[in-house]
Amino acid sequence: DLKPLNRLSALLLAAGFLFLPSGVQAADISMLKYFDALSMPIRVVLNNDLMDDCLPQPQSLKDVYEKEMRHLGFRIAQEGESGATFSVATLGGATYNKVGLRTGCLAMLSVQFDIYAPVVAPDGTTPMMMVQAYHASGLIDSGENSLQIDLEDGARPNVNTFYLVVLGAKD
Repeated sequence: DLKPLNRLSALLLAAGFLFLPSGVQAADISMLKYFDALSMPIRVVLNNDLMDDCLPQPQSLKDVYEKEMRHLGFRIAQEGESGATFSVATLGGATYNKVGLRTGCLAMLSVQFDIYAPVVAPDGTTPMMMVQAYHASGLIDSGENSLQIDLEDGARPNVNTFYLVVLGAKD
């Protein structure tokens, strides 16, 4: 079962709104009603396009997202198993000051959830097609901190926000 949100998770969720300032964006959230969180596995995919060694351990970021999703009751797909896709994409690189000294890393983080859902085609049929049911994104400036740590710390609020959207779509 999907777990209910406790007070600590609610506080972390509030932090998530600060972490992803642009919030949930235009995606067809109504399609989430076709997602059966108890039986449909989720494949977590990381698309890392960060340069300048800003994310030295990309597999660790993917592992953190999988752990947070499991913690809330989502089923993570095994190798080779199909299902819905939760994509985590990063893009960016190092930042420098006026004299050319590295000051940190700047990244665009985007999370997206794609599922198979019935879509009305022009001929009136309703084939099952992959649709974007959720999308959120934001900028992260690590400054003096490690971008790796900032991105991993942001995984819990990002997954909690997604979780609440999924629960809301079931109502």
